[in-house]
Amino acid sequence: MLPDKLKKSAAMVILLIMVLVLPSSAGEYIPTNRDTLTDPEPMEFVSRYPEDFDLLYETENFRFYFRDDRDVLAVYDKRNGYTWKTGLDIPFSKDIDDAIDEAIEKGETPNYVPKEDKLNTTYTGIANSLITVEYYDTTLNIKRTSSAPHGKEASKLMKFSDDHYRLDISFADILLEMKVHIYFDDNGVRYEIRDDEIQGADIDIVAAVLISPFLGASGGVKVHWNEEEQEYNIRVPNTMIPGYVLVPDGSGALIRFRNNSSMLKPYVGDVYGKDYSQATYYYENDQGYVPFKNPTMPVFGIAHGQNQNAFVAYAVEGGEYMEIVVMPEENVTYYNWAYPRFVYNTAYHQVYNRRGDGYFTIMEERNHFNIEMRYDFLQGDGSDGSPSADYVGMALRYREYLRDSKIIADRKQKEDQIPIRLDFVMSDVKKSIFGYEDVVVTTASQTKDILLDIYDMGITRISSGLLGFQKGGITTGKPWKVSWSGEIGRKNDFIDLIETAKEKGMDVSFSQDYTLINEVQMSLPSNATKHINGWLNEYWHSRFTSFPIEMLSYAKPRKSAEWLEKQTDIFKDLGVVSFTIDGISNKLLSDYSRQGNTVSEAIFIYQNLFRELNEGYKINAYTPNQYLWPYVDRFLNAPVFSTQYVIETDNVPFLQLVLADSIELYAPYSNFSFYTDKDCLRMIDFNVYPSFLLSHESSHYLASTNSANFYSTEYNLYKELIQRIYTTVNGALSQVADTKWTDREVLDNGIVLNTYENGIEILINYTDNPYKYRDEEVEPLSYHVFARR
Repeated sequence: MLPDKLKKSAAMVILLIMVLVLPSSAGEYIPTNRDTLTDPEPMEFVSRYPEDFDLLYETENFRFYFRDDRDVLAVYDKRNGYTWKTGLDIPFSKDIDDAIDEAIEKGETPNYVPKEDKLNTTYTGIANSLITVEYYDTTLNIKRTSSAPHGKEASKLMKFSDDHYRLDISFADILLEMKVHIYFDDNGVRYEIRDDEIQGADIDIVAAVLISPFLGASGGVKVHWNEEEQEYNIRVPNTMIPGYVLVPDGSGALIRFRNNSSMLKPYVGDVYGKDYSQATYYYENDQGYVPFKNPTMPVFGIAHGQNQNAFVAYAVEGGEYMEIVVMPEENVTYYNWAYPRFVYNTAYHQVYNRRGDGYFTIMEERNHFNIEMRYDFLQGDGSDGSPSADYVGMALRYREYLRDSKIIADRKQKEDQIPIRLDFVMSDVKKSIFGYEDVVVTTASQTKDILLDIYDMGITRISSGLLGFQKGGITTGKPWKVSWSGEIGRKNDFIDLIETAKEKGMDVSFSQDYTLINEVQMSLPSNATKHINGWLNEYWHSRFTSFPIEMLSYAKPRKSAEWLEKQTDIFKDLGVVSFTIDGISNKLLSDYSRQGNTVSEAIFIYQNLFRELNEGYKINAYTPNQYLWPYVDRFLNAPVFSTQYVIETDNVPFLQLVLADSIELYAPYSNFSFYTDKDCLRMIDFNVYPSFLLSHESSHYLASTNSANFYSTEYNLYKELIQRIYTTVNGALSQVADTKWTDREVLDNGIVLNTYENGIEILINYTDNPYKYRDEEVEPLSYHVFARR
């Protein structure tokens, strides 16, 4: 323990430091992982052709090489001389030791080649090889084997045509054979792994397939020979390549290459969200924190240097079974590395009685799907018209692929105003003496009055979704029919609301979740998905014990589609021009009931239905996954932050850059803590439109319902805020509504410059200090629109 006198002295020193240091640094903007940092430092590299490699194919932009003994594919970019390798291309430590022993036996001076630290024989094979397989041993632990193991020839490269090769693999540690098709073109490399070309007695214990996990890896430590001590013990870190991994977490996140002072957990992004039917347990609990965000698209990328070299990798097929994994330095190895992981089997808890007793096992029947994975290589700063070698270029290149594949289309049109989304919570249920009763906070008539009031403010481009529009409210209202309520509004009241809105050019629709269900709504055994263990999936609200409905389940995809079709037929008769859809849009589940489905089949069901609904009607969807984008007109609740895992260093608008010219993107509800000056600037920066969730009555009436998390919705509290936020965001985005977003640059910490195809630039100043650009001083916490130069 410190004496009191020493404690006082220490406190005085700290106070003095604060007095002297804080004034000089108070105005400095300190970025967090909610911001985008400035570009990485430039990297130095020497242009040379790969050594000990055979040339396979050449295009205008690339030369493709292969090293057979290590299964390493090298891509030499002719545009700037940079070489990418799918593996580290390093020798095994055991081979180095054997060569030293052999030289000593011959009386020769050994060549003490540096070894890789923290890479054992298995991981050296993984670090080199093109394909790694994860499999379950008899204790259900995951083991790994690669296509280039030590001391064994496990693969053979076959040529089919100049631009088409096939790597035939017979894995050494398990009875498994796989054929990997490799195609070359002037954008990069494409891999295909066809389901019917995976064979062998151990096929059912395969957990996952990893493709080129060390492509673009940065970091590592070499162990050098110590001549004095006659052993390998001098550890020298490799020069860390400046750069990052781009992951589609939420809006998008960067994970910068860095030396970590402690072990960080890896990033694992489950593309399209978790399939709860193949989860470890059949039940899930609300954990009491903001839900993690899931990738809505099967894409990631790696950048090296400052607008110098990058690649963007994406699944053309098999994305519904894909995970994106980023391993930080100090976790397993001293490298930062990232890869796609395609899941074929998983371990789960098989329950055999009502007490929940059971055992762990793996699926008897693995997942069946084809893999098609593309790697497109980028270089330069984009001045030549090609996508730049950074996250912006990755987004633009991916957008180009989506457009060419007709997954998205350019839909820009000139408007004087930007749109706004105004949703209304109308009712939900609470427990009563005789079951449940409706709690009504907005009627159809009140909704009409609020919309007309906002219209009279001069805000005219309004779309709106009605939540809890029928008996049973949001939580227990039937998703396949409509039971009108005199308290909320009769059928004619809603027709009047819709027609009045249409006369003003406003769009009012009914909002329904077609996936989350409960036993008050319906019988669960015939409607809910079954887990692989045969039990119905359950989701428990353990955080909100006051909820009247504590346990939810997930609807069978076939049922969800059937309900959506039935209910939208009713909505059509009411004169709506759009549908607002939740659940189906962002949850993807398999079902192990008798008439079940895989996640691939669920996608097929949803796509067919959305295609039909989109004929003559607009679709508003909450955070929709990529497979539904061809049919979505309004993307609701577009994330503007990542999950903000500790491993993530930057937040970027990757999703928005991909979709900005194709789908209307709406920010999270501003009345739920997204209304500060910085939040308004973020809407402008990320090119998303404002949205609010409103009610006529105070939201405290919802405190005893499952909608208690809608904690502040009363219109009278937000009327002025709606006008202020809309005016601010409209002042910027209305000027770029009919043009393409082409670049985003961080000029300094807290200073972002967005560039558009029509030459307009918008500078966003997140800081507390003015910033000068093009002889114009941009005030703190503001933006400025610069006309074409």
